[in-house]
Amino acid sequence: MSAENRKSQILIFVVLLLSIILVTVSCIGFFSGSQSSTHTIYIGLNDKDTYTQLISTEDAEQIVHTICLQYVDGYTMYQADGYWKDADGKPTKENTLVCVFVGTDKQTVRIIADEVIDALNQNAVLIVSEENNAEFYSGI
Repeated sequence: MSAENRKSQILIFVVLLLSIILVTVSCIGFFSGSQSSTHTIYIGLNDKDTYTQLISTEDAEQIVHTICLQYVDGYTMYQADGYWKDADGKPTKENTLVCVFVGTDKQTVRIIADEVIDALNQNAVLIVSEENNAEFYSGI
């Protein structure tokens, strides 16, 4: 057997071995249920027509809460301050609600976003999605 054939066989073996390892690791993650999606919706509370907040933060929170619980069993909501420049370049602060959904599919999150946009008279909301590992840990 020539040295060139030997190198080709070794290369094929290494590629095959790496492929098997990659598939095995992917399957372990898939079957363990640890792979998850997290979707975060950022909801500014200024009305799209007046650029001012017409619905109180507390009332908006209740509206969003009611919408979310129609589609998911749990989520996290908190208040934040959003900052952006308006059409004239003027810095603007906007009260913002942030909703975090772990293990919910993107289609459901978009349905929630559609209802929130309508209920709070928004132009749009920001949805950030990421793949991660998540678990509900209950201790030892």
